[in-house]
Amino acid sequence: MPELPEVENVVRSLTPILMGSSISSITLHRPDFLQTFPQSPPLKISQLKNTTITALHRRGKQFAIQTSSNLILVCHLGMTGQLTTHNTPTLLPKHTHLSFTVTNPNLKTSSPQRLIFRDPRRFGSLHLLPNFNTLLSSRWAALGPDALIITPSQIYASLKRTRRNLKAALLDQSLVAGLGNIYVDEILHLSKLSPKRRADRITKPQSEILIEHTQTVLRAAIDAGGSTLRDFVNGQGDFGSYQLNHLVYGKPSGHPCPTCGHPLKQTTLAGRTTVYCTTCQH
Repeated sequence: MPELPEVENVVRSLTPILMGSSISSITLHRPDFLQTFPQSPPLKISQLKNTTITALHRRGKQFAIQTSSNLILVCHLGMTGQLTTHNTPTLLPKHTHLSFTVTNPNLKTSSPQRLIFRDPRRFGSLHLLPNFNTLLSSRWAALGPDALIITPSQIYASLKRTRRNLKAALLDQSLVAGLGNIYVDEILHLSKLSPKRRADRITKPQSEILIEHTQTVLRAAIDAGGSTLRDFVNGQGDFGSYQLNHLVYGKPSGHPCPTCGHPLKQTTLAGRTTVYCTTCQH
């Protein structure tokens, strides 16, 4: 599943194309894929036509496209979702749920671009809301602080409130937004913390180390374009390369620990395959 670094790369790669662009056409190919904020009269995806894109926002693993009419389109990529730009005309690939055409007068080329949202496994979602404040007070109100800006004191306070293991707590988007299986394994290894450790037993100094490595790993992954394990590409179709830097994620049991050389252990925590070192991580 695309995590914070991957979603941040989608936003960064699309920003030069989308900012200031006008939406000339938009088609929802799978009506059941869009969730609209309940109001009267009901919101319709067609209301985005002839608006201008004024901002792109990201919170955790979700990002939002804001328009001149104040309407907000929120994208959650799920497991296999992609939002990519293509020259027009282009054939729609299989599993396309939404497509829209934009023209940006600020680009060197004035030819329209087609944006395609596809999601083969359909774990992603699209949401239409009336304005940014509604987004903050509804859908994003359930999210914790973004992992790139959360402070040690915030994570310490959140972890003290749960008796779950550390892996499960860090995957909880209401505690910290943006982390998933890949980066939690990597961060915990660098922080020398066991994923099986009870979250409420983390000390203040350990929370400082945890956030230091969290933000160092996330920034490095962003700089590398994210991790492409199977499906991930950014908004312009480019793969990430941070998977080449993974220390423990995806490694089999018995693989030498990159830190101490002892065999790594693979187990299941919070329903996720988890890899860690019983020697280095406590």
